[in-house]
Amino acid sequence: MRKLLAMTVAATMLLSSAVYAADTVTVNQTGVDVVAAATGEAPVPAPAPAPKPTPTPKPTPAPAPKPAPVPAPVPTPAPTPAPAPVVDVVTTASLVDNVAAFEKGISADGEWIVTTLKDLTTDKALVLDGVFKNGKKDKVTGIDAIQRKIGLYTQDDKRNVTASFSLTAPSITIKSPMASLEKGTFNGDIYVSAINFKLVGQKVNGNVIFTTQAAKDTFTMDAASSITGKQILADVDAVATASIVRDNAAFEKAISVEGSWIPSVLRDLTFDKELVLDGVFYDKNDKAKGEKRKIALYTQDAKKVTTRSFTLTAPKLIVKSPNANISKGTFKGDVYVSAPNFNLIVAKVDGNVIFTTQEAKDTFKMDAASSITGKQILADVDAVATASIVRDNAAFEKAISAEGSWIPSTLRDLTFDKELVLDGVFYDKNDKAKGLKRKIALYTQDAKKVTTRSFTLTAPKLTVKSPNANISKGTFKGDVYVSAPNFNLIAAKVDGNVIFTTREAMDTFKMDAASSITGNKIYAVVDTVATASIVDTNAAFEKAISAEGSWIPSTLRDMYFTKDLTLDGIFYSKDDKTKGEKRKIALYTQDDKRNVTNSFILSVPKFFIKSPNANISKGTFIGDLYVSAPGFELIGTKVEGNIYFSSQEYAQTFKMDASSSVTGTFEIKNF
Repeated sequence: MRKLLAMTVAATMLLSSAVYAADTVTVNQTGVDVVAAATGEAPVPAPAPAPKPTPTPKPTPAPAPKPAPVPAPVPTPAPTPAPAPVVDVVTTASLVDNVAAFEKGISADGEWIVTTLKDLTTDKALVLDGVFKNGKKDKVTGIDAIQRKIGLYTQDDKRNVTASFSLTAPSITIKSPMASLEKGTFNGDIYVSAINFKLVGQKVNGNVIFTTQAAKDTFTMDAASSITGKQILADVDAVATASIVRDNAAFEKAISVEGSWIPSVLRDLTFDKELVLDGVFYDKNDKAKGEKRKIALYTQDAKKVTTRSFTLTAPKLIVKSPNANISKGTFKGDVYVSAPNFNLIVAKVDGNVIFTTQEAKDTFKMDAASSITGKQILADVDAVATASIVRDNAAFEKAISAEGSWIPSTLRDLTFDKELVLDGVFYDKNDKAKGLKRKIALYTQDAKKVTTRSFTLTAPKLTVKSPNANISKGTFKGDVYVSAPNFNLIAAKVDGNVIFTTREAMDTFKMDAASSITGNKIYAVVDTVATASIVDTNAAFEKAISAEGSWIPSTLRDMYFTKDLTLDGIFYSKDDKTKGEKRKIALYTQDDKRNVTNSFILSVPKFFIKSPNANISKGTFIGDLYVSAPGFELIGTKVEGNIYFSSQEYAQTFKMDASSSVTGTFEIKNF
């Protein structure tokens, strides 16, 4: 019996040693090469635990039937599972059956050999990271051997594969040197940035993309492996993986001031917002090589032959980085260039290229293989700051405000459903020495200042409060109200009226022969020095005739009300107390010679006159007037209705000139 026991122990130790020598893991006949990677120690001490369980195998061998009379050992099968994890599987963390454990296993804090025991699927990118030793020594140098392995299979004790598994992810990035993917299927793209990566009996349903030349040159795959996609070498200059982007967020960061000198995409990208290529960078991050920025929309092989081209889509791309280029792909949208030496290299722009400075235009280049489907446009040369160039309504409103720019320039038609105000004092090219100037540029031009496109600005009304302002080379649809001196139209069309609210505004206005006005040039009542006095809506008229209104409300169109109104408050002629109390409702417009150009109708059921020394001038009033203040007058006005006075005094101080008329009666009554 002792002899038999000794033979059994010896056989067990020999078997254990042989298994370790073979570097084979046996887990219920589904072994994989998993060794004690976590410790990084040589496999020699690992067999030590093997002799411990020798008492346990004692009942398991064939000898069990020999001592048939001894039934006691029969219950011992309970420990039989114990040998499974003991045999070579000294680090169970290497064996995974879920995504979380797999991610941990392939991380820099994981194991040198990670093995899955079933198919795994994840919707996020994976990274095989870290440098690991496999517990062996190099036969030549004697140094610790570096290795990393993902096993997608199980095998028996003779190393026959018993099952193969699939790993599915958008991508996996190989950062560990001497790594391999073995005997299964990976569904997704593989990005290799480390040397000596290999595929062993492995199928890749996707592309294998190398981010460095070294990664490409040292890659191997055996005859049993296959790649359904392509082997791609990303731009050789993109030596840092930070330069290679796979999603929108990464691309935006890469083109920013905090980005990389060569953002390189490996697939088509689409944005619904503006992009900005910003910051100063150097060729290969080497200042000695000079400033350079490149958007690489392609991949290439080891011979620098382009293997794939990609499309970048966005409403617009603004280029602020000097010496930038777009290379070997397509940009769908408009490109706005405000930096010098922008280039297109075998690139297509499916849109316009718009230069915001003369220098940007003069230094632009494109090779024979590049194309632009739209136009090359030089925005107004004076618009040297991109802040002056607007592309939407909100930006235009800001640009024409008192906090805006001296030359708001639009690059497309703009339409508003509200009034606009050109306000503030600005100087020509922001230089006080050049004098006051404000300009709304509704055009683009080429390098020779020839207009290439004209735009239309539409709004109910544009009020010009900035002195020395002009509208240039486009169309404004609506009425223009001018209250500042030296307003000009330069090759511009106003599809509406131009209404001057001051004598100075009228006298200093100019328009060239190429300009036109479809409506009238109207001089609002000379006394109407504030635009607040001029109204063209019912609400504005009601406010103007109130006690908080203006001394001379002036309408520019017929007004019809269904409710009663009151002219209230004490005001002074031209807002000057020394000139005495006066209030005036002007129902007309006139030219610079004070000839009436238009007369309007004011229709109100009952109009109560409470302001002293008030008058209605040069129009028609439909309704009844109720006067309870002294000095009321009609000047060149027709009243289609009655006039009632609340006292004899008010009736006696009433006046009307020969050109005025009243169709109804005059009467004194209480009201």
